[in-house]
Amino acid sequence: MILHLNTKIPDEDAKLARAVTEALYNGLVPLELKAPPLLHVLTLLNRAKVLNVDIVLYLGPAIEGALAEAERVSEQSRRLTEQCLKLNEMEVLSIPAGF
Repeated sequence: MILHLNTKIPDEDAKLARAVTEALYNGLVPLELKAPPLLHVLTLLNRAKVLNVDIVLYLGPAIEGALAEAERVSEQSRRLTEQCLKLNEMEVLSIPAGF
């Protein structure tokens, strides 16, 4: 157990907090989803009135891939949020630098 600001922090929580902090500090690169640029292309094609069934069928695998990727990221985000909500409360006496 770690004692920080007169609060005991279980080792498991401290390790998770340290890993998250290090990842953020080391510059996590945001994931660029495939869906937004694909949607932009489809919107432009539709506005130009050239979007047709052949184009949609051609882009079908890309559309399915983008949807699968979005679903995977959504599920990972849900699980991460659940894990964060299960963390033990900690009393802090001051706001840590960087927050």
